[in-house]
Amino acid sequence: MPSSRSLKTPTEPGAPGQIDFGRIVGAHGIRGEVKLRPHNPDSELVASLSELRLEYRGQVRTHVVTAAREHGGVWLLQLEGVTSRNDAEALAGSIAWIDEAQLEPLPDHQYYHHQLVGLAVVDESGEPLGEVRRLLTAGGSDILEIIDGKRERLVPMIDEFVRSIDLAERRIVVRPMPGLFD
Repeated sequence: MPSSRSLKTPTEPGAPGQIDFGRIVGAHGIRGEVKLRPHNPDSELVASLSELRLEYRGQVRTHVVTAAREHGGVWLLQLEGVTSRNDAEALAGSIAWIDEAQLEPLPDHQYYHHQLVGLAVVDESGEPLGEVRRLLTAGGSDILEIIDGKRERLVPMIDEFVRSIDLAERRIVVRPMPGLFD
């Protein structure tokens, strides 16, 4: 049965091709700049964004980005039509969505987090282990959070444990860690 997400139009947040990029976490100054915290703090993509869709309390608005600069771990954005601190504060808490096509292509065997969420996870014998709920970052490496309805498992994204990732088949094969899957 398809999820409600798969029924959304291509430009609607959460639709295929739309990426939850980060959050508006507040206002900066008095001229309407908003603070954007991207999920990937190392992303330089923000500097080239021409527009951003913001979702807040069920409402979605597309904003033209007229300026962007990095500032203390966040990006400060000037959005067309947002001209005061009050305007900017009203956007705090918004989810920032972008088109997947805006993401830079990655080298082979590298993946964006959103590509892995929802993939089925099996062990090397093909036994189902669950699906990826999200990716966590800890100690400089990513960790798959796998849920099977009964239990949650954490698997480091290293070659020793993650044997293959097949986006077309929507499947990840892992080598069970001793004690983790018992």
